[in-house]
Order: sequence, then C-alpha cells, then structure tokens
Amino acid sequence: LPFCERWKLIEKEVIEPRNIERAAPINYRYEMEPFR
Repeated sequence: LPFCERWKLIEKEVIEPRNIERAAPINYRYEMEPFR
C-alpha cells in the first residue's frame, strides 16, 4: 500500500481509539512528533 493509504489504516486502528481514551489535542501533538 502507498504510505498515505497505510496511514489511513493506522489512523483508524491506533489514533481513533486513543482519542476516545485521552484528550485529542494531547494526542495530535504526541502522534505527529515521531514522524517528523
């Protein structure tokens, strides 16, 4: 899969459940940093 497609799958499996558990602004900062 292209990276953008893989990222969509990762986003659904990883980020969405974590957004339910934690506050979203904290999540977005945490998620983006490893990919810079």
